[in-house]
Amino acid sequence: MGLALGGGGARGLAHIPFLELLDDMEVRPHRIAGTSIGAVFGTLYAAGRNGREIRQLMTGLVGDGREESRFDGDRFRWLEYIDLALGDGGLLDTADFLEFLHDALGRDAFRELEIPTRVVATDLWRREAVVFESGPLLPAIKASIALPGIFQPVLLDGRVLVDGGLVNPVPWNLLTDCDVVVALDVIGDRSREDGEVPGVLESVFLSFQAAQDALVEERLRLAPPDLYIKPPIRDIRVLDFHRAGEIYDQAKPALEELRWGLKRLLG
Repeated sequence: MGLALGGGGARGLAHIPFLELLDDMEVRPHRIAGTSIGAVFGTLYAAGRNGREIRQLMTGLVGDGREESRFDGDRFRWLEYIDLALGDGGLLDTADFLEFLHDALGRDAFRELEIPTRVVATDLWRREAVVFESGPLLPAIKASIALPGIFQPVLLDGRVLVDGGLVNPVPWNLLTDCDVVVALDVIGDRSREDGEVPGVLESVFLSFQAAQDALVEERLRLAPPDLYIKPPIRDIRVLDFHRAGEIYDQAKPALEELRWGLKRLLG
């Protein structure tokens, strides 16, 4: 089985309950492909971390968003891992987060992963996907999560690389060498009111989300995966990591869809 984990910022926390379900069902992917936050959780899983361990890691980093009394504590602990980087091609720098991720992975290179994994980034100037499946892990992940305007682009081998979601939001097409392909789409949706005008950053994020949705819809029309799951994640902004508990709750309705889909496909 091949597992594709899509991008979506904080909405990507929804991947964690699905990974926990795979563990409960004793279903082990043979290959993983990930974009952006999907690349983060995909490589953690491929490195041998199970779903429960990944949840614990993220709870330690961002809290679970359920206790209002922790507003000034763990609820915003993730901000300690992102520094301002004004003037360097983005608002935020991910160096400290990547150090945290390196410690959590316990791996330095793709060849050290227990499950072969592909990570997607975007070549900004050539307007094409760049797929990593060998070499060092952290530069590939850093490029894959580099949301334009928010995180710094990554200069690697003469290329300027940004978030893979620009060209391949849910990379199931990278798993054609698998008998069964499961894709998890966490792009999410937003409620809206007639006449509502979003702010500047929100306009950027919503535009990015609209482009991703269009890409996914076209690829679903042309060559869908064997099982496509899109949990009903709604009204979660890209940096709302402190709302982890809400995101997990919103993912729950789609868990049974994944369970029965896997039983149907895998027997």
